[in-house]
Amino acid sequence: MLQDKRDFLQRMIRSLEKIMLRFTGIDLELHFEEMALTIDKYLVEVLKVNESDSEEEITLKMMDLSSKTDFKELELLNDVLIYKGKLTQDKKYFNAAYKILSEIEQKDLITFSFIRQQKLAELETLLKK
Repeated sequence: MLQDKRDFLQRMIRSLEKIMLRFTGIDLELHFEEMALTIDKYLVEVLKVNESDSEEEITLKMMDLSSKTDFKELELLNDVLIYKGKLTQDKKYFNAAYKILSEIEQKDLITFSFIRQQKLAELETLLKK
């Protein structure tokens, strides 16, 4: 049973990688509906996040997945939160994503990620708006 959940999570993350690559550089206004549906699917099925969840609940649900995923996969799932925040303009997603990336940055001492630093800077900018 536990292995089935992990297999499901790994399959979803692999397909998410492909989807996120497709979203890179895509026109948000033109493909808004498709992106919103896809992101909602991953929020509900993988992260178990609902619209009514608070920032703390979202952060806890993401950190709960950290035992089942590695840092790279957790960052990819964190990108879903960032996209959701951009689509809805709801700062709770940005705050949760920022907390999670900060946690990863503190715990993943071996890997210095320039992209992670860029995401943190972007989130800081989005949170100031």
